[in-house]
Amino acid sequence: MRLFVAVFPPAPARADLRLALSQQERALDGAALRLTPVERWHLTLAFLGEVADEHRGAVEMALDGVPGARRRPVEAARGRGIGLWLAGAGRFENGGSAALWTGVAGDLTGLSGLQTDICAALVAAGLPVDHRAFRPHLTIAYSRGGRAPAALDDYAGPAWTVDEFVLVRSRFHEGGGYDHLGAWAC
Repeated sequence: MRLFVAVFPPAPARADLRLALSQQERALDGAALRLTPVERWHLTLAFLGEVADEHRGAVEMALDGVPGARRRPVEAARGRGIGLWLAGAGRFENGGSAALWTGVAGDLTGLSGLQTDICAALVAAGLPVDHRAFRPHLTIAYSRGGRAPAALDDYAGPAWTVDEFVLVRSRFHEGGGYDHLGAWAC
């Protein structure tokens, strides 16, 4: 199964970004963009890639070891966390395609510390982790055959609090979608 650990902005933050994006539709015309579903918008903290089903328990145990984290049901009450907001935009170019993203502002030191702790716990458990530099962003669309426009360069969304991270199974190879396998308060 294809796994990653992520933070999902709350519904009001995602709705505000979606509204800002819809208000920029003229800038997006002709860009051949494919918007990602709003419910999938997330900040990836650790990408594990393909992990055998029998290793899921090891992943969960490693995440239990993240300093300050407590496993809990996804529906449980939220605790204190890291203050962020979505802000700005950019593109990752890759040949004839591009990914349009929005960035993150706020307590980036706290977010980076959480990401470092998660990766360290996974590595200590002998699990595979993508070691690319952490660049917190939320991918909102993909473009083929041209450059994705920077329609949200000046965007600044409402503040929200990161108070949990989620272990996610991606069904990318099965046509898309995510399954939330567990959540940890932080």
